[in-house]
Amino acid sequence: MRRNDDKGLSLFSRMLIAFLAVVTLVSGALTWAFYVFSMRSIEQHTAENILQQFKAIEYHFGFETRVDMVKDLRILASNPVLDDFIMSSPAEREVGARAVERLFLGAMKYHESYQGVYFTNTLGREQVRVDRSGRVRKYRDLSAGRLFTRVKAGTPGGVEIVGPWKDSAGRVVASIGIHKVDHDIGQFGGALFIDWSFDRFIEYLSKIKIFDANLIWLFSRDGTVLMRPRTTGEVFDPRPYLSNDVQIVPRLLLMKEGMVVYQDLSVFPGNPLVRLAIGVPSSLLLTDVRSALKLFSAMFLLALLITFIIALYLSRYLSGPITVLAAAAARLAKGDLSTQVAVRASGEVRRLVDSFNRMAADLQHTTVSKEHVDNIINSMIDTLIVISPEGKILQANAAACALLGYKEEELLGQGMELIFKEAAPQGRGAMDELIATGSVGSGEQIYIAKDGRAIPVLFSGATMRDGDNAIQGLVCVAQDITDRKHAEEQLKSFAVKLQKSNKELEEFAYVASHDLQEPLRKVTAFGEQLKTKYGQELGEKGGDYLERMQGAARRMQGLITNLLSYSRVTTKAQPYVPVDLGTVAQEVLSDLEVRIEQTKGRVDVGDLPTIDADPLQMRQLFQNLIGNALKFHRTGEPPVVTIRSSVIVGNGTEGAKAAAGALCRITFADNGIGFEEKDVDRVFGVFQRLHGRSEYEGTGIGLAICRKLVERHGGTITAKSEPGQGTVFTAELPVAHTRGERADE
Repeated sequence: MRRNDDKGLSLFSRMLIAFLAVVTLVSGALTWAFYVFSMRSIEQHTAENILQQFKAIEYHFGFETRVDMVKDLRILASNPVLDDFIMSSPAEREVGARAVERLFLGAMKYHESYQGVYFTNTLGREQVRVDRSGRVRKYRDLSAGRLFTRVKAGTPGGVEIVGPWKDSAGRVVASIGIHKVDHDIGQFGGALFIDWSFDRFIEYLSKIKIFDANLIWLFSRDGTVLMRPRTTGEVFDPRPYLSNDVQIVPRLLLMKEGMVVYQDLSVFPGNPLVRLAIGVPSSLLLTDVRSALKLFSAMFLLALLITFIIALYLSRYLSGPITVLAAAAARLAKGDLSTQVAVRASGEVRRLVDSFNRMAADLQHTTVSKEHVDNIINSMIDTLIVISPEGKILQANAAACALLGYKEEELLGQGMELIFKEAAPQGRGAMDELIATGSVGSGEQIYIAKDGRAIPVLFSGATMRDGDNAIQGLVCVAQDITDRKHAEEQLKSFAVKLQKSNKELEEFAYVASHDLQEPLRKVTAFGEQLKTKYGQELGEKGGDYLERMQGAARRMQGLITNLLSYSRVTTKAQPYVPVDLGTVAQEVLSDLEVRIEQTKGRVDVGDLPTIDADPLQMRQLFQNLIGNALKFHRTGEPPVVTIRSSVIVGNGTEGAKAAAGALCRITFADNGIGFEEKDVDRVFGVFQRLHGRSEYEGTGIGLAICRKLVERHGGTITAKSEPGQGTVFTAELPVAHTRGERADE
């Protein structure tokens, strides 16, 4: 790139650098947007896939492990052979024991999951025991064991389980036992136990693939690893991110290292047996993104290279004629008036070269004289008028004559009042300033044309002085800004039309949303008819699809209803009237009476004033804020909502509500779940939710409606919250408005 010694980088070099910078920034932004979008899409898809896998695993565990385990134990315990053995005399015990052994061996043969079956007497000593090797004669004393103690203390037929753990062969085993009753005496007669292997369940888990890799972990209740991912790739250990709380439903965690989902599986409710976890490392999530990014980066580099080549060619193509033109100008400055430029160019460069050649030719055929100056002046696009110190027009260029409609001889010698609107005899406005200061910066003036038209111009001027610094004349240069003025008027007109269009758009949104309700009602109604008439024929899967369809329709109806409410804040605003906020609060509490009873909540309403407002919108404000407080309460703790108010005068202190500009400050404080301070602005956004639909119902538009209707009243609403510490919403509304004024005005 060429560098000018006086001016730094040349124009075209700077253009080249700027062009490359813009291309680089835009391409980088597109790459980053692609990366973020891809990551979010992959994370969402992976999360949905894993949650579906958890549902399948829970189903498998429930119906193939939990049910089989308990059912088989009860069937074996109910066998008459075992009852006869319990009720037999000591002399008959040996014969009875052999029969029980055969019973147990038959069960072992039929059930591959059995690793051992044994029966203990009331003192916890084994009387019959078999395992995979056959009969076992070496009996154990299990009286001190946790499982025997719990079974013995339980109810007749009660089942208890301990484990799982890894045995000496590396199998994952749990022991399950049942309380047996001696029917002769009606008391505890012993306990039947089965050592159950989880091999089939673990084999099932090992076949589950996420990103073509097995990523499943299985832990005991004390955190012992029962199963690790069976993969040759990277393994993401989820243990540092697992909580000690019982997790009966899948919990999903996202962090920079990857994704973790875990859930506790139970044989009996409230007593977790094992913890299932899946850890997906970030490297797997990024697998598809990396390949796309490589292609995207290659295309970016190729585009950058092509752009550089094109820009370099254009720079050289454009700078060549300029270089020749600069050299010709240097020769012309040295006095070579015969200089002409002969280059191949087009567009602005061609016009510049042509102008230069014309100027050089003019200089060659003229002298430094008045005629020469006149030619230059007349070649100007802007108007130029020279005025004497006495206010007489001395000279006007062709552009000035054309603009004003005069011939030059008609203007010469005339007073400047002929064309200057502000040059009245009693004061010549800008002309006086020009004489006093020596110059006038750019400002708007009015020229008067021959036909009386007022022509707006952008005016500037300077004084001409001789060697003695005496004023010889006033040089006035102006540009016609009629088109600009017309454009400004059009812009104002467009602004008015835009405001009208925005209002019509809001009304359209209301009407369109309202019209969408009818098709959804039909979807819901036909869905109910389909479920009623053909529910049995649809089957389980079809029924599930139908439920999903109806659920989606209900959610859509909720969204549209809330969108209508959001639109009504503007389109259905009512005139301001005196509104007793205390009465509004009591009416809302009456509407929410059922929800308050369901949550066992309490709403404490203080003294509330009467203000000028839209009564329906005030009711909606209280309904949304109190309803939110009742909805987002902490589990196990009844919600408590406290509503207080005060009147704030202009300096921010409390005062009388009659004071000019007084504001009514209303606070809604609750003891709910709260939220992070960084989410304060987000909660007021349309369709913004901080929790999933499975946790709390709703569409995420209630607080957006609150903000919009408060702002429609000329007020503000803010929130302050901490997780687990509740939330305080503060609304400040003007106490007084012009009566009859609408909220949308």
